[in-house]
Amino acid sequence: LPAASARIAVAMAPLALLIAMTATGSSASQAGLVSGLYSTGMAVASPLTGRLAERFGGRLFLLLGGIATTALCAIAFHPGQYLELILGFTAGFATPPVGAAMRSSWQRLTPTGNDVLLQRTFTFEATLTEIYFILAPIIVATLYAVGSPQSTVLATAAFLFAGSVGFGFRFPKVPDASKSHFASIISPRFLIILLLIALTSAISSAEIVAILAYFESSNIYASWIGVVLAIESVAAVVSGVLYGRRHWTGSPLSRYIALMLALTTTAALLPVVQLAETLIVPLTGLILFCIGLTLAPTGSEEFQLVSLVVPPGRTTSAFSLVGAAIGSGSGLGLALGCLLYTSDAADDSL
Repeated sequence: LPAASARIAVAMAPLALLIAMTATGSSASQAGLVSGLYSTGMAVASPLTGRLAERFGGRLFLLLGGIATTALCAIAFHPGQYLELILGFTAGFATPPVGAAMRSSWQRLTPTGNDVLLQRTFTFEATLTEIYFILAPIIVATLYAVGSPQSTVLATAAFLFAGSVGFGFRFPKVPDASKSHFASIISPRFLIILLLIALTSAISSAEIVAILAYFESSNIYASWIGVVLAIESVAAVVSGVLYGRRHWTGSPLSRYIALMLALTTTAALLPVVQLAETLIVPLTGLILFCIGLTLAPTGSEEFQLVSLVVPPGRTTSAFSLVGAAIGSGSGLGLALGCLLYTSDAADDSL
């Protein structure tokens, strides 16, 4: 439960910052920059904080949680344009690596050699991640509707602090972590996995901007983008539940390759929606539903592959690098999508 609290807060933070700042007078560009710096801070810090978590255990979560909470609370009260930028990056940089630590804990709690249970455990973890990102905007929107704009950020800070403290008291430090070099987890296989994870994240982020650009150029209400993306998220949760209910044959690598091929092939079908102008929304929803069916299983196999290629006891550092790869890929996908969005090729964005 503490881990869920902190991880929902991480999913809430970028949207809460955007809403709170724009609703209280900040420009959209300032709010977007602060939100982006929060995500950037997390991506930059995650390899370091994951390594430190193995070395110092739960004490680190208490310290980082306090710093991040303080920074978020300060942003809620508009300390000034430039200070907001510093605080946004600081809040992201100090956000404890609860997600990476939780994935490491799942592996530690699974009996060694039980590949079936490990697959189901990581499928459950990937499904939980999708649920967090479904719940986060709902919670932020509810807080904004019944409270004040600042309440979205303050509640995010409260969730983060409560989760960091609760999880920190339970997370042990790794024996002899101080004697292990960070480079010990780096291998060609692990780097390839990180590259593929970043690619998956980039596809997902670019897909959002491309659909938004195409919908706008086709004079389709922007609210429909939320509907089709919700369809994708629901499909991801459903597929995660179904995927984890049975044991799949083959190695994690062969399953991962098959899922990646399914994901990229399905995403490549998006331009098909341009062939039926009257069916753009339902066709987009159908394709995103099919993409969603691959997301949680792909994440499950990614986590299992990581656990197999890094040394025992170093998975928190490894999963922190996974988080950095996801953040970097997402940023690259958004950047490429936005470049296309603002170009003359917006009609051909898909």
